This record gives sequence, C-alpha cells and structure tokens, in this order.
Amino acid sequence: MTKPLEKKEAPTGAAKAEEIVFQGSLRDVNDFFFSNWWTDGLAIIPPTIERVEEFLQYTPLAPDREVAVLHPSSVRVTPWNIAVNGVMAGCRPEHMPVLIAAVEAIGDPLYNLEQLGSTGGWNMFFVVNGPLAKRLGIQNGVGLVSRGANTVIGRAMGLIRHNLAGHRPGEVYMGTFGYILPPVFAENEELLHEIGWKPYHVDEGFDKDTSTVSVCGTA
Repeated sequence: MTKPLEKKEAPTGAAKAEEIVFQGSLRDVNDFFFSNWWTDGLAIIPPTIERVEEFLQYTPLAPDREVAVLHPSSVRVTPWNIAVNGVMAGCRPEHMPVLIAAVEAIGDPLYNLEQLGSTGGWNMFFVVNGPLAKRLGIQNGVGLVSRGANTVIGRAMGLIRHNLAGHRPGEVYMGTFGYILPPVFAENEELLHEIGWKPYHVDEGFDKDTSTVSVCGTA
C-alpha cells in the first residue's frame, strides 16, 4: 500500500459476455437457464447477441460501461448485462433507458439494496414520470402493475435483482413467502395537474418534461 497501483487494462465485460454459453431449441435454452438458476421460474426469451445489440442501440453508453455496482453480490453491472436480462424478461429494446435508470437508482448506496433480503419480503417498486412513460405505454390506471410495459419491465428488474445483485430466494433473499415481480407504474400526471398537485419528479426538483425513474420499497 506504499506504492502506486500498477495500472492494468480494464477487462472488457461486453466482449466476455458475447461468448455463446448454450445453443439449442427454445425448450433446451429454457431448461439450461432454469437448471443454472438464471431465471425466475418462468419461460424466458433467449438473449441472443442480435437481440442484446438491439437493446444497446437505445443507450449512448458503451456496452461495458459501469452503470452501478449491485449488492450483496458486488457485481459491476453494465448496459450489456442489463440488456441480457431485459431480453429474457420480454422487454422491448425501447425499454432500455428505463432499465438503465432503474439500475442506477437501486445501485445508489442510499437505497441500501442489500437490506431487501429481510424475512418481511421487502420488494422494489418503480415510478416512471415524464414524457417517456406515455411514449412507452407505462400504465397509471386501474390494474396498473399488471398492464402494458409495466409487467415486463418489472420482471426485468426482478431478474436483474436475482442474477446480478445476487438476491436469490432461500439464500440471501429470505422473504418468508417469497417475492412478487417488482411493480412498475406511472403517475397520472394529467389528473394531478387538474387537482393542483405536482408529479413526484417535479416535487424532487426535475422539470415536468424530464423523464425520470424513482425506486421505493414495500413489503
């Protein structure tokens, strides 16, 4: 610790990630991912290189750029592995900006992600504000967490929590009854305007025309 660290070339996570881990039919892929505990128990869309690269077109970030370090696994999360989990969940490429912003939010030390493993079954939930919510069809009405883009984005964040943050049920994720998919929804900003209230992101200092993703926790 008395000498400067020798600088080494940073590993290229995206290049390593491009290695093909399995080839086979849709059923074979699902069986392989399930056996490695890379899924939430539901069928996945195989994360082919072509599909992942479609998602990467929706972010200016390099595929191996660090977006956040998630705990308790301390995994360095990049746009590449965010996209992989987004593909698996059934997201569309245009959902990528929401996924990246959501990962940044849960990676903030103030959020204290590693404490979500409580037996009380604490869960993440996300609120999307601004023009992007309407453009992506993120719902804000009756049944909002079970409609539109809300479901697949929530599933993607659940897979990211599982595969990248290391929150595996029964190991470090000890909710007594397990966990539902993380809810994702938008505020009804038009209704808020009618009754004279400000959307949450405006209360937090953002312009009303700025798109934001906020993360909270619930049991």
